[in-house]
Amino acid sequence: NEAPPEPHLKRGFCRDLVEPNDSQGVPKRLDVKSAPDGEGTCVPGLKSVAVASLEEVSRVLEQGQKHRHVGCTNMNEHSSRSHMVLTVTVKSTPLRPDCPSTFGKMHLIDLAGSERIGPSG
Repeated sequence: NEAPPEPHLKRGFCRDLVEPNDSQGVPKRLDVKSAPDGEGTCVPGLKSVAVASLEEVSRVLEQGQKHRHVGCTNMNEHSSRSHMVLTVTVKSTPLRPDCPSTFGKMHLIDLAGSERIGPSG
C-alpha cells in the first residue's frame, strides 16, 4: 500500500504537507503541471510515502495535518484555510507468478471554507 503525498493547493501552487521544506530547510514551492503522459495532472517534487499498515497511514495523515493552515471561525475553532488532496495508490502483489498485479488510485479531497460565510465569521 502506498499513501502518496497530500498536496496543499493555493493560488495555483501547492505545498507538500508531508515534507514542506527542501534539504536546506527552505519551504518547497511546487507547481501543478500537466502529466507527461497527458493523463491528468502531477506535482513534480511532491513527497510520496510507502506504507504497509493503517497505523502508518494515520501517522502520515497526522504529519500532514500539522503543516496545514487552519484558523478560527464562529462555527469551527479549527477551520481549514486550505484545500487538501490525499491520493491513495494501492498495488497488489499476486500470490501466483502467472497472475498480474492490480493497481488502483483514489483521491480524497477536503475543501477549505466549507462553512457558510455569513454565520462562520
